[in-house]
Amino acid sequence: MAAVFGHGRLRLYLLQLLAESPRHGYELIRLLEERFRGAYTPSAGTIYPRLAKLAADGLIRPTATGGRKVYALTEAGAGELAARRGELAELERELAPVLARAGEARPGRVEAVAPRPPRPAAPPAPSTGAAQARHPHGTQDGQDAHGQSAGAAERLREWERLLDGLRDEMRDAARDHGVGEAELRTARRLLAETSAHLVALLASPDAYRNRDRGSADRP
Repeated sequence: MAAVFGHGRLRLYLLQLLAESPRHGYELIRLLEERFRGAYTPSAGTIYPRLAKLAADGLIRPTATGGRKVYALTEAGAGELAARRGELAELERELAPVLARAGEARPGRVEAVAPRPPRPAAPPAPSTGAAQARHPHGTQDGQDAHGQSAGAAERLREWERLLDGLRDEMRDAARDHGVGEAELRTARRLLAETSAHLVALLASPDAYRNRDRGSADRP
C-alpha cells in the first residue's frame, strides 16, 4: 500500500497520541495498528527513532516504569501540537479515507496484513478421522475454516508483537544500563535456550508439553 504518513506527519501524529495519554513504544505500535485496523503497522525501527528524536527535541519525556520507558508530552510538546493544530486537522482529513478503506477491507479484527515469502510445502492433510478428532464440529459452508485461518493470522501477528516487545525492552535496558562482556555471554546462552524451547514448542506442541510434564513429575 502507499505510504500512510507523509514526511514529518508520523511525528505529528505521535505527539497527538501522547497528548491523549502517556504510552510506551510498544503500546503506540499496537494503537496505530488498531486504529488503522491492520492496514498500517509500523515497525519498532520506525517508531523508536522518532520517539528518541522527539525526546531529544524536548517535546516528550521518557520515564522508566516497570522496566519500560513510558513517553509523556512535555509543555514544549503541547505547545508544538497547539501551534500545528491546523496541520493536524489537515492530516486527519487525509487519513479519513485511509481509515475508511481499512474498515471496508477488514470489518473484523483479524486478517493477514502483508504477503510473506512462500513457505515450504505443508505436510499432507490429515485423514478425515484425524481432522474430525481435531475439529469435531466440522465446518459449515467454509465459515469455520475461514475463522480458523483468520485466527491463525491473528495469533501469528500476536507472536510477532511479543517478539518485538521483548526486543524493545531489551534494547532499552541495554541503553540504560550498558552491556558487559559477562552479561553478553549470559544473554547469548539464555536466548539460545529460550529459542530452542520455543522452536520445539511450535514444531511439536504435544511432545513438548509431555516432556515438560515429565520433567515436572521427576523428583
